[in-house]
Amino acid sequence: RPGSTRRGTDNLPVQRLAQFPVDADGFEPAGEWTWVDVIGADPTEVREIARRFGFDRMSTLEVLHPTRAAEASDHGTYTLAIAHLLAEDADRLRTVELDIFVGTDFLVTFHAEGLAAVDWVWDQTALPEWRQGAGPDRIMARILEVATLRYRDIADALEQQIEVLESDAITGDPRVVVDVASLRGDAMRLRHIVRTHRDLTGDLADDEYPSVGALARMRVARAARLSSRVAESLELVRSMLGAVLETHRSSVAERANEIMKVLTVFAAIVLPMTLVAGVYGMNFANIPELDWRWGYFGAVGLMAVIGGSFWLYFSRRGFIGGPRLRPVTRVLGRGVATLVDLTTLPARAMAGLILPRDRDSGADADADPGDDRL
Repeated sequence: RPGSTRRGTDNLPVQRLAQFPVDADGFEPAGEWTWVDVIGADPTEVREIARRFGFDRMSTLEVLHPTRAAEASDHGTYTLAIAHLLAEDADRLRTVELDIFVGTDFLVTFHAEGLAAVDWVWDQTALPEWRQGAGPDRIMARILEVATLRYRDIADALEQQIEVLESDAITGDPRVVVDVASLRGDAMRLRHIVRTHRDLTGDLADDEYPSVGALARMRVARAARLSSRVAESLELVRSMLGAVLETHRSSVAERANEIMKVLTVFAAIVLPMTLVAGVYGMNFANIPELDWRWGYFGAVGLMAVIGGSFWLYFSRRGFIGGPRLRPVTRVLGRGVATLVDLTTLPARAMAGLILPRDRDSGADADADPGDDRL
């Protein structure tokens, strides 16, 4: 790995090399085989390793010239699987090509930089229980399975983030639009990655490759099924993000309507008061009320009565103080509970008609007609 001591055997230029079995006490070894993990090798090293293991020219070119395709191919003495796994970047989704050469007694992996799935499986091979019957094909299957589990974890994290966005959307947080757009792009990118991974694992599980045994195919098939479920959940994520965006738009529209309603009510209350002030503000000489001693207080009082009357009228009509958005946790599940109650209502009514009712003598006259006790 980058920065670590380079090790090799027989002048073989490799970054990491493991030979099995390694003192597996009490375990049945699968046979002697070698795993060579090459990280960020230059073309000279790749060609040297390919020559030592007998890889053909086309397989070597696949390593030297990475592509976006994910596929598996049989080359007689070995099987080549090209996967694209998530890089270890924490800020964005990015894939790194992993070229896996599986033979009967060797496993060679090439990747340009460190991969969490490969590193985890490499560390686990130091445990004795992992070396029980392990072979190159099963280690390859483990790598693909661990990579699938990481896709599932990211999909679950996306769903949790959407739950947070739902609460923010109800409150009309303006940052929701940017977050939804970002998550939608991540979901589409991850869905493409998972579909590619699903096609590769499905190919390895369905087709017969001499270098991949039955147990390895079973594990790869499990990874393929999990990849399909993750892809389906990502489809649901897109729908959920669309629903969050619609919720945010509805919330913003509701708040805008509230503002417009307040402004309209305010204008409706002030308008007649402005009319009174305008009438007595005209510059006509013969306005009868101008000579009244209490004319000013009468006009102000009239405006106050008009404003209060309109305010009371609008309040009684519900124009002021409409429904308020409540926290989601208070109403969550209430719709389902109401639905269950409605579905059991006919059965309860039928039971009230069929089963006898226990009534206390003398209590019937005072009992509520709707209080039927079985």
